[in-house]
Amino acid sequence: MKTRFLMISFVTACVSPRPSDSGPSFDSVQARLAAGPTNMWIAAIANAGSLDGAHNTDAGWQTGVAAVSISSGAFVASSSSGELLISSLDVSFEPIDLPSSVFGTPAQLTNVRLQLPQPTVANTIWNDDDDATAAAALQLSLSWSLEVNGGVLPLGEQSLPLLPIEVKLDGDGDSVTASLALHSTGQLWSWANLLELTELDVTADAVTE
Repeated sequence: MKTRFLMISFVTACVSPRPSDSGPSFDSVQARLAAGPTNMWIAAIANAGSLDGAHNTDAGWQTGVAAVSISSGAFVASSSSGELLISSLDVSFEPIDLPSSVFGTPAQLTNVRLQLPQPTVANTIWNDDDDATAAAALQLSLSWSLEVNGGVLPLGEQSLPLLPIEVKLDGDGDSVTASLALHSTGQLWSWANLLELTELDVTADAVTE
């Protein structure tokens, strides 16, 4: 009987599920960010904002607004002495259609991507340990390609003027959401006296897994 009992105990131990390793637990959003960089992911978002531009035609400069949609993205942040440190922002967009009058044929901006090359500290106000608002001016880089008549011309990486961003944090220690809002006016970029980008509005939510 003793041998049988030992065998049953051994088999039960082998087949019983082990406790899952859920990682460290935190009491609040602030505690989680203070522990180190927190990765948050941006899902695909249709009509996440707009891009204003102008194109040069025989009749002069014509302005227009194009809707922008996010294909994917990531946001990484931490907190030091209560201030939010934005260490990474990387957002990719769906192709953006250009008016046919720019090149005399339909064209698209493709492989559009915004990235933050250097970490930036944001001024932060904590309403409580799970609710904060932060603001900063980001020096973002823009890379993209121009697709016309089936050909693709990489436009290379461009350094944009400082773009203001507002970040609203909420959640709890196990889940964090960062609501991001980018808004900028004035000339962002120009190319060959044919195309100018003059205003950008983008909003998105970045969420921990």
